[in-house]
Amino acid sequence: MGSRYKVSERDTALAKALSHPVRSQALRILDERVASPSEIAEELGLPVSNVAYHVRALLQLECIEEVATRPVRGALEHLYRAVRRPVITGDEWEDIPAAARAQIATSVFRDTLSDARAALEAGVFDAGSERHLSRTELTLDEEGWRTLNERLEALRAEALELQAAAARRLDKDGAGAVGTTLALLHFERRDEPAGE
Repeated sequence: MGSRYKVSERDTALAKALSHPVRSQALRILDERVASPSEIAEELGLPVSNVAYHVRALLQLECIEEVATRPVRGALEHLYRAVRRPVITGDEWEDIPAAARAQIATSVFRDTLSDARAALEAGVFDAGSERHLSRTELTLDEEGWRTLNERLEALRAEALELQAAAARRLDKDGAGAVGTTLALLHFERRDEPAGE
């Protein structure tokens, strides 16, 4: 099914950014806070030179911007932040080449599973009484598929509004903040043919 909309150069740049795992992880970090390549490298456990290369790529793709510099051991450390949330909408998604979509999906799955594994290993995934974990197989028609996707996008938008409201309520030092991951997945499954 083709899209009525054409993906913009900015969305193409975002797709390129999200299609590489290091760029995707760096962009996710810079969407959450201001950071330098060395801070990102430390968090990801990667060499600074590798991360710096990908941060420069994000800068060239106009996905991030430099917001400050600070002196560190006789050199200037550059600090960056994301200028756009790393999100591609359904209409934009359809116009991205299939190979790039597969790379982006792989990156999102990897990051989501990594977050879940880290939470399980730290003993915080099930620490609170309120968390959600479910898997539901559905059989839908085209209208049901479209409606569910629209409602999932509305839920994601509402989650971002809840985050903004929480930011206004939190102390300046962030005391009382609870970092969470919300992963919404809705995809066509491969049904096994009868007899397999």
